[in-house]
Amino acid sequence: MESGPFSANRAGTLPAIDIVNMCYSGEYDKKTMYKKLVKEAGLISYMGTNDLRDVLKKLEENDAYARLIFNALVYQISKEIGAMTAAMKQSPDAILLTGGMAQSQIMVENIKQYVSFIAPVYVYPGSDEMKSLAEGTLRVLNEEESEKYIKAIKLTSDKVIFQED
Repeated sequence: MESGPFSANRAGTLPAIDIVNMCYSGEYDKKTMYKKLVKEAGLISYMGTNDLRDVLKKLEENDAYARLIFNALVYQISKEIGAMTAAMKQSPDAILLTGGMAQSQIMVENIKQYVSFIAPVYVYPGSDEMKSLAEGTLRVLNEEESEKYIKAIKLTSDKVIFQED
């Protein structure tokens, strides 16, 4: 279980007492609880799908429940960005939105409405983050490329530049 907003299939932050009650109810074993919180939560538990595109279709049909869940997702993501800003004790240079959901213009625009006053928002849509991380690690292990240490991030008007040590 993690903190933060719910996602396509993860629960995100939940009330601890409810989780304790479920764990000790006798109805669930550890494997089942893990599955409920990490594999079958988030959009799946609310909408029966882990695909934001299905939720967006329901929004187009003026489905009030889909609107409620979509707004909750946007709100939770935005709230987490604000929380991380507070934890840093300073404004970030930029906010980066990544992942499959960042392919949705309506999702991005709704999040920007909440957080664009904090810093410029840059969008890098895609859904292959884990694959990219694994491939990069493999290249380092196979000595095809050296490890990189990111020391700072500089922004230009249209892109992010990572400075290496």
